[in-house]
Amino acid sequence: SGENQEFGPGDFILFYGKGADTWYYDEANSMFSCKPHLYSRHSYYYVTSDAGTGKRISMDKKITDTPNKTITQFDDYLFYEENIVNLIKSGKEWFEPIDSKSTHSFPFHFPNTIASSPCKIKIRLLARSEVSSNFVLTTSGNTRTIDIGPVNIWSYTSDYAKAKTLISSFTGSSDNLILNLSYENNGYSEAKTWLDFIEVNVRRELEMSGAQMHFRDVNSVGPGNITLMKLKNGTPNTRIWDISDMHNIKQISFSTEGDEMKFTIITDSLKEFIAFNNEVFYTPEFS
Repeated sequence: SGENQEFGPGDFILFYGKGADTWYYDEANSMFSCKPHLYSRHSYYYVTSDAGTGKRISMDKKITDTPNKTITQFDDYLFYEENIVNLIKSGKEWFEPIDSKSTHSFPFHFPNTIASSPCKIKIRLLARSEVSSNFVLTTSGNTRTIDIGPVNIWSYTSDYAKAKTLISSFTGSSDNLILNLSYENNGYSEAKTWLDFIEVNVRRELEMSGAQMHFRDVNSVGPGNITLMKLKNGTPNTRIWDISDMHNIKQISFSTEGDEMKFTIITDSLKEFIAFNNEVFYTPEFS
């Protein structure tokens, strides 16, 4: 609210909200993975004015200990999924039909990608075919083959389709990553194919891009770690929030040196941040 404690013209409520899907770090596969919400694409927040003093975002405690790590890069990720068809009209899994006779391209944009660092892809595909077949995934001069087993299409009790998940790493990724996917039917022209999802993990330079930017770095995590974060391309209006615990968000105090913003944080666990320019914000839908 404004200085007069009343909500009037020019005043606004600024808060951090998360979407319905959640991300987590998959220790077994050393990558960030998405857990999509099964029933909604939206999150819902309720605003009230009669429940006592509202919660506020306060400044985080400044860390004065000497850092033992310095971070100038971070982990970023994107997820692609289109829930179009349920294969047997039962269950909670939905897929995207893809033409088995065509090559499909899936673009992903990551500003300031570090080409020398590994890019990791996770993709799940399905095929319904009487014979063994395979998908071919190509990107940045790299090729991966995903073999799919056959199904008995005449049996009502056998699998309707066979699924396969590929997790693969490669280097040489650019800011504009394109995954090309094709299918080899091995002579069975009646084959049908579907895409479940694609996950992409990359390393990026810790450099402000756009009006808002999330960042985190799994390499910073460790017992007793105190990390100096260096964010480039900041402006006098840039703000940084620690959103590791979305119920207790803190504003980060930082120092500046040119266009570089520096702050120290304890990283004995994974920390998540958002940097924003304090001028352009997303607007929720009201009902």
